[in-house]
Amino acid sequence: MPRGESLSGERKRPGAGGRNQWVSEQGAYSEEFMVRTYGERGEKAMRACHDGKVERYLDFYVVHGVTGTYVVEDDFCTCSDFLFRGSECWHILAVRYARSSGLWIPRDEWYQEKMAKPPEANTI
Repeated sequence: MPRGESLSGERKRPGAGGRNQWVSEQGAYSEEFMVRTYGERGEKAMRACHDGKVERYLDFYVVHGVTGTYVVEDDFCTCSDFLFRGSECWHILAVRYARSSGLWIPRDEWYQEKMAKPPEANTI
């Protein structure tokens, strides 16, 4: 992996004003864009980011939703909305916004290894 690049191809940016220092190659997802383009789902996605419900593990993004915790990778999510409809769920939108804004919680561990542990060990 090239120096200054994350697993997902994000590049490091110096001084992000207290936020994570990774910025998406795809450009910014502004709040105005999220609301104008995605409406209520965009608002829900941004709220999740601001509430600390998006985590960046070494292998995946994880979004803590209302009814469960979902793994998001690129344009795939493990939630039933995505699995049944195949469309962009708000969890995917939350990860896009998090990548653009730097609003995620970094986890210095592999999510796959965390899931291999017994359930009582999987506390946040």
